[in-house]
Amino acid sequence: LWKINISYFDFFGIGVSFGVNPDGRAFFDLKVGIGFGTGFSYTPDGKSPNYREDGCYGSGGGGYARAGANLGPLSLDYGGSGGASSGANSIGSSIYNSQQGGLNFGRSLGIGGSISAGAEGIVVW
Repeated sequence: LWKINISYFDFFGIGVSFGVNPDGRAFFDLKVGIGFGTGFSYTPDGKSPNYREDGCYGSGGGGYARAGANLGPLSLDYGGSGGASSGANSIGSSIYNSQQGGLNFGRSLGIGGSISAGAEGIVVW
């Protein structure tokens, strides 16, 4: 399980995350919105915003808001996302809600900082 995040915002912008969830399913998360900043990060225990331990999640979309900064192993991150996704193997559906907040050391490695909000689409396979 891991996640890589790359983003660039100069009023309008884009953020891309991809990786592997703890259950072995790969994901791609595209964020489009408004904001300022740029960055790159690697999170060894990262997962998709709609990940659920019960396995009842799939591709979907929604909205997000985030403000954060990374400098090596030090990160400060506040934000969240929410929306709807298909259930496991596209059967059923679920609402997702993911929040993060706080100062962390060693949770991720990266460089940069940004503040942004907009829409996101998640593909899980």
